[in-house]
Amino acid sequence: MEEITLKVRVRKEGEKKAKDVREIPAVVYGKKIKSTSLFVSLSELNRVFDKVGESTIISLEIENDKGKSTVYKTLIYDYQTEAIGNEFSHVDFFNVEMNEKIDTNVELEFIGESPAVKEFGGIFVKGLDSIEIRCLPADLPGKIDIDIAMIDSFDKRIYVKDILQIKGVEVLTDENIVVASVAAPRTKEDVDSLNEQVDSDISQVEGLEEVDEKDSGKKEGGKKE
Repeated sequence: MEEITLKVRVRKEGEKKAKDVREIPAVVYGKKIKSTSLFVSLSELNRVFDKVGESTIISLEIENDKGKSTVYKTLIYDYQTEAIGNEFSHVDFFNVEMNEKIDTNVELEFIGESPAVKEFGGIFVKGLDSIEIRCLPADLPGKIDIDIAMIDSFDKRIYVKDILQIKGVEVLTDENIVVASVAAPRTKEDVDSLNEQVDSDISQVEGLEEVDEKDSGKKEGGKKE
């Protein structure tokens, strides 16, 4: 397993804002360690996150004010982003024990090309973005590939139970949940029927508005009397 290192620094008591505008607040906590407030470089965090995501062990190197460093094996447990720009605004790191199994979610990556899409014009439908697993931190996969080439008809589906077994990894998500499928394309009749339904709904709304206006006029007339 490739070792991913991220350097951070301790947030001193009373230090509410970072010295560098490119730093954001963070925290690390977990078994056998004291919760510690941190600051982390936004660019370094983006680099690591783009490379490994949320489900890879990160060696968090924490530098204190005396220039000494402590390293924890962590996962990105949670994070917040800005409403505009979607940049990270805060990150939670969870310290793990390498000899204890953990429960976490792993991202699914869909690869290949479905014949039902390519040849029959179907619409790919993703049922899950991730699945929950249990394993030792050293066995934690960064992602799980799902080859959709096996979906060769609109009746074919990929279920959680169809995911290839990974050594040392136990899947906790219900095996009968659909991971991926391909829906048949809409026919002209389907589209026409949908348009008719929309037109009907609009006309009903317009009719209600006319009734409301009449009722409103009556009420206002009553008030004037």
